[in-house]
Amino acid sequence: MQQTTGIIHGADQANLGNPTGVVNRENTTTDNTITVENVQKYGDFHFIKQDVNTQEKLGGAEFSILRAKDPTVKLMKKIANLVSGEYLYAWSSEVSGSDWEEVKLISDSEGKFSIEGLKQGTYCLQEIKAPKGYALPKNEAAYTEFTVDDDPTTSDKTTIDNQPKGILPSTGGTGIIAFILAGISLTGGAVIYFKKRHQEIEA
Repeated sequence: MQQTTGIIHGADQANLGNPTGVVNRENTTTDNTITVENVQKYGDFHFIKQDVNTQEKLGGAEFSILRAKDPTVKLMKKIANLVSGEYLYAWSSEVSGSDWEEVKLISDSEGKFSIEGLKQGTYCLQEIKAPKGYALPKNEAAYTEFTVDDDPTTSDKTTIDNQPKGILPSTGGTGIIAFILAGISLTGGAVIYFKKRHQEIEA
C-alpha cells in the first residue's frame, strides 16, 4: 500500500484544513492492478459587488473567507510547492508559516470576484474594505454566507450590495450625525418661521 501525505487536489482527503491528511492507494505487482480512489468534489463560487441603489458595479472591495461568522478563523491558501492546477486551502487555526497566506478577494472594475477549487460546503464571506466612497457594512451586514455544491438548481453567483457614504445612516457612523443635525436645523427653521408669521398677524 502506498501512502501519500498532504492535501491532494482531486483525491479523497481529510476535512478542509487538515494539511497532514493521508490518501491511501491500493496497488498490486501482478497483471491485475487495483486502484482505490475516492474523489473529493470541489467547486467555484462567483460574486458581484454593486451599488445597492443604482446597481452600478463596484471595484476595489476586499473580502476574507471565514469558517463561520468569526473573523479569527480565516481561509488560508498554500503558496509554496504547488502542483499546476492544484488549489490547497486550510483554516488559519490549523496552519502557520510562510508557506501559507490569507485568502483575500478583490472585486474588479466590473464588480466581479471569485474563489476557485473550494471543497464543497458552506462558507462565510466578510467584507473588510469597502469601495472608495462607500460605507463598510457593519455587524450582520458585513457577512454573506454561501454554499459550494454541485446542485444545478442552486446559483453559484451572489450579489453583494454597498451603500454610498452619507446616503443613509449607518450604526455608529457619521451618517446618522448628519441626519440628526439636518433634522434639528429644519425643525428650528420651521419654529422661527411660524413664530415670525404669528407676530406679523398679531401686529
